[in-house]
Amino acid sequence: MDLRIKCGDAKIIEIERTVNSDTGEYEDLTGMDVLWFLYYNDNRKTPILAKDQSTGILITDYAKGTCEIRLRPSDTQDLAPDTYYYEVKIRDSVMDLFTIAEGTLTLYRKK
Repeated sequence: MDLRIKCGDAKIIEIERTVNSDTGEYEDLTGMDVLWFLYYNDNRKTPILAKDQSTGILITDYAKGTCEIRLRPSDTQDLAPDTYYYEVKIRDSVMDLFTIAEGTLTLYRKK
């Protein structure tokens, strides 16, 4: 999913019905951590911003695998207008990471 927001604006990114790529079933997020990472480019080595359930991720329905990534104005106000890359991952009980969503986040300045 590709996103476009103004630098310094709040944004709620809805991740709906996470599907397990192995089973095709909805991923139950009970007992899992949801993580969101923002990167300068698509090499995805070092995130410039990271979120988890203590810093802006809200699981809205554990059984259906839905969650919200909540960006605060301070998360983007000092970033340059540009196109960034993001990933949403889940971490299971044995600490394995699985990518459940990814895309671009284009930031632009208010006019």
